[in-house]
Formats: sequence, C-alpha cells, structure tokens
Amino acid sequence: MFRLAKSVYRYAEDSGYRRRRSLLLATIYLFSMALGISEVIRGNHPVWSLLFLPIPLWFVYHLLRTAKQAKESAPPVREADKSSETR
Repeated sequence: MFRLAKSVYRYAEDSGYRRRRSLLLATIYLFSMALGISEVIRGNHPVWSLLFLPIPLWFVYHLLRTAKQAKESAPPVREADKSSETR
C-alpha cells in the first residue's frame, strides 16, 4: 500500500516520471491495438471486434497529450546546474 501511495505521489509531483509512465502506457496500448488489427487481418477474429477500437485510441491520445504537457511543464535547468554537468 505504501508503494502505491508513493508511486501516485511521485506521478503527481515529478514531471519526468509522469512523462515516462504515460509514454510506456501509450506504447502498450498501441502494441495491443496493432496486435488486434493484425489478428483481424489474418482472419483469426471477426471484423466486428474492431468496433471498440476508438476507445484505446482515445486513451493513447490522452496519454500522449499528458506526456507532452509533462515535458513542457518541466522546470528549466539553471546555469549552475549546467556547468556542473559538463565537468
């Protein structure tokens, strides 16, 4: 329970963690959608199984939008931090 609360807190506070987690989930959804579409093309599943494809597309859209917003809201790097990183 503590790890779940810590993960939720980190997701809310750390924009880099939020971005990585959102991109990972979007990638999983995209891979699953590609797998489902390929199964329909092969003939292993009926065509009507594509009926609910817009739902995961909506999830992917919002996850990618969240990742983009997390990247834009990242704090700028200070000059003192840049000089210490190049040493």
